[in-house]
Amino acid sequence: MKYSPHISVVFICLFLLSCKEQKAVVPDNVKYEFIHFIMHSDEPINLSGWKFVADKDTSQLTISEADSINFVSTVTDLGIFRKDDAVFMWKQIADYSDFTLSSSEIKDRTIISPGKWRDLPHEKYWDYILKKYETDKFYSLSMPLFSKDLLTVIISIEDYGMQYGKRAGSYVYKKSNGKWTFLKQLSYVD
Repeated sequence: MKYSPHISVVFICLFLLSCKEQKAVVPDNVKYEFIHFIMHSDEPINLSGWKFVADKDTSQLTISEADSINFVSTVTDLGIFRKDDAVFMWKQIADYSDFTLSSSEIKDRTIISPGKWRDLPHEKYWDYILKKYETDKFYSLSMPLFSKDLLTVIISIEDYGMQYGKRAGSYVYKKSNGKWTFLKQLSYVD
């Protein structure tokens, strides 16, 4: 039997592709169950009376591969997540910039596309928002990052108002006995 180097190359490529790190997939129904909870929760921020939500996270988060070690370390240092949870969460970040709220999933809010916060000076930005959406406030949600068992989640919530600018916080929630509950505030900027 004659040896073909082309077959070896194909097998090596298939092997390398199978070794490539897979991104973590959290089903949309799990994400939206949690998002609906947040939108109707009053802890720690009451979002139930807010009509407008941004279609995308407006924080302009940029994360590089070099951030992975710090992310895993920071998340495990909270004492809430195990290392495999942190790694699973890091894998979800691959979908972070593509995450957009779906109007077919969110029926009781008006989803707006306000653009990035830093695109325009404050006054011009709010002129744009007032003219386009007839509102002087809205909020945005980050893509929720779930633990491996899908029972604990980190989310960032930012609310924007013409009078006060921006407030932002990151929070941890836990699902127990089928119900989401607020667990811990990680950060808050007013």
